[in-house]
Amino acid sequence: MPTHEESHDVHLQQLTAADRQVRRTRRAEAVRQRQRVALLNLMAASMAEFGISHAELVAARRAIGDRGGNRAPESETQDLHEGEPDD
Repeated sequence: MPTHEESHDVHLQQLTAADRQVRRTRRAEAVRQRQRVALLNLMAASMAEFGISHAELVAARRAIGDRGGNRAPESETQDLHEGEPDD
């Protein structure tokens, strides 16, 4: 049977490991958010450069969805340009 001190050491190691995991998770989420912003900026610049309208983008996204491709969560698929002309 482990001594009180050994039990305390194991508990401390578990807390330290959990703390490291939380920090890793936060860093990974921050990286994902930066990558998402960079991708969004690249998409906006590419759309402007190639004259891609919002309507074309929506149609392409729907086509991907119809083929069973990966879909963003509902919170990320809201039409942010609702009410704007489709160019």
